[in-house]
Parts: sequence; structure tokens; C-alpha cells
Amino acid sequence: MARNINFVHTARKRFAAVAEKDKKKQVIAIGVLLVCVALSVGSILAHVWFRQSVTALEEREIAVREELLSQSEAEYSYAVFAQKVAVLSELFGERKNKQEAIDYFSNAFGRDVSISEIRYSSQDQFISFGLQAKDVFVLEEVYNTLSNQRSSLVRQVQKDGLRRTADGGYIMDLTVYLTTET
Repeated sequence: MARNINFVHTARKRFAAVAEKDKKKQVIAIGVLLVCVALSVGSILAHVWFRQSVTALEEREIAVREELLSQSEAEYSYAVFAQKVAVLSELFGERKNKQEAIDYFSNAFGRDVSISEIRYSSQDQFISFGLQAKDVFVLEEVYNTLSNQRSSLVRQVQKDGLRRTADGGYIMDLTVYLTTET
């Protein structure tokens, strides 16, 4: 009897098994390749997006810097204005103190004494008056009254230069040192 040995059938089975394994390996390789391509495309897209974000932020920074620089002149003007207001406020405060002192001393001198000259120093806290009166005793009385009457306004009183005028009146320089406010 003749037996047939079919080597082709066994070889075909082996080739089919190898082809099946190769097909599985090919699917896995294609899957890995697709994942790598997807990751590459994703990283490229992320890089482009981040680059655009950085560019937008840089443009925004430039715009903000330009805006700040354009407003620096206004800020400088405001600072100068605020300084001027502070100085004016201080001057008006000193002027108010001077006016209060003048009012006080005008009342203290009485009607027989006229003020011919006033010098005021807010730094040294004094007021110097040039007083005029028809009678020398009125001027002495003003000096004695202010010297003996200490108040919250007067610290020390000093008289200088009693002179007689051509019309028979008298002039006396009177310096009043004011108390400093604390």
C-alpha cells in the first residue's frame, strides 16, 4: 500500500501559524506606531499651543509696560500736585496761626496802640511788632501786660528800640516768642 505523505499540508499549517503570529505582531507594531505618532502629534500641538500662549503673554506684558510708561507722566504730575497741596496746606496752617496771633495781640494792645510793622517767623516761632502810640506809658503798659500775662500763646516778650517820632508819638519794637505746639 502506498501511503501518501503530505508534507505540504504540514508546511501550510506551519506557515499559517507563523503568518498568524506575524499578523498579531504586525497589529501590535502598528498599534505602538500609532501611539507614538499620536504622542508626537500631541507634543507638537502642545508645543505650538504653549508657544502661542507665551507669545500672547509677552505681547500683553509689552502692552502693560507701554501703558505704565504712558501713565508715568500723569503719576509724576499727581505726585508733584500732592507735594504742592501738602506745602500749601502747611503754609495755610502757618498763616492761620499767624492770623490768630495777630488777632490776639491786636486785642491785647488796645485802641491806643497801632501796629506799624509785623514780622513773623514760623520756624523760630516769633512775631515782631512795630508799635506806635501817642503816649510812651501806653507802650510800657502793653509790654508789662504781655510780660506778666503768660498764656498758651506767649512764651517770652522782649522790647527793643523805643523811639520818638517827628509828630511827638512813640515807636517801640516788641518781639513775642510763641509757645510751640506739641
